[in-house]
Amino acid sequence: MTQRAFSYSFIVAGVFIGSAVTPPIVAWLMVTLGWRESFYLVSVFGVAAALTWKFYGANHPREHPDVSPGELALITEGREPEVGPPPVGAVWRTLKNPSVLFLSASYFLAGYVLYTFIFWFFTYLVEERQFTLLEGGVYTSLPFIAAGILSPVGGAICDWSTIRFGQRWGRRLTAFTGPILAGALLFWGARTENVILAICALALSFGFQEFAEAAYWSTTMDISGRMTGAATGILNTANNLGGVVSTALMPVLVQKWGWVPALDSCSLLAVVSAVLWLGVRPDQPIEVRQAKSA
Repeated sequence: MTQRAFSYSFIVAGVFIGSAVTPPIVAWLMVTLGWRESFYLVSVFGVAAALTWKFYGANHPREHPDVSPGELALITEGREPEVGPPPVGAVWRTLKNPSVLFLSASYFLAGYVLYTFIFWFFTYLVEERQFTLLEGGVYTSLPFIAAGILSPVGGAICDWSTIRFGQRWGRRLTAFTGPILAGALLFWGARTENVILAICALALSFGFQEFAEAAYWSTTMDISGRMTGAATGILNTANNLGGVVSTALMPVLVQKWGWVPALDSCSLLAVVSAVLWLGVRPDQPIEVRQAKSA
């Protein structure tokens, strides 16, 4: 448990470093070969990732050929053997658990911010800040570079603060700090006329939003135990639904009021996502009774 957030943060960092590399490459491919051809070439990486997961991933460490006996003993130390699936009632208790609900609501708002950057930051740079297509592709990478750096930092601080202050406030520390800083930087960056300062502020805003990413997932694992699959599925669904809303709503806000108010919606929701953590209790795990074997 003590390195849960830091361990997960490397997954997050990998996602965002990949996202940082993609925009300039795709922008170059679009200019050089055309947008359809860029999609064809990029799709190859998706197939490669799926094949890598198929052959390298496993359902449990004991099933993985590269896990040593020492590692397996450390992973399973002190755990009772799982007998059968958890009862249906455990799934329902997970769905209605207050901490899971508050986490999901917060992560829904975090998804709104996340997908605004993913789908609309490039458009913002080209339309509002008047960058060329290639320049926009290069600068679009900066938020993801910031996230790739700050997410492991947030994971490490989350684990340290959990040891120092306990699960409840330790997990909350990064979940409060990151989104509040993100909201402030985004609010200022959308208004400054200096384009370099604006890009730096917006990139750091996204980085600090993802500074809290590991806190969400480690806390969900702290709470849910054997129901981690169900709980993280709920969490991820909420995040993606936030992305659905922001992807659809952002062009409406831009058309009606302009880019600054549209980005202000992200600033506000980032702060609200932090406040919702007051309802999260990482120190109160869901109790799941072992299913009886036949």
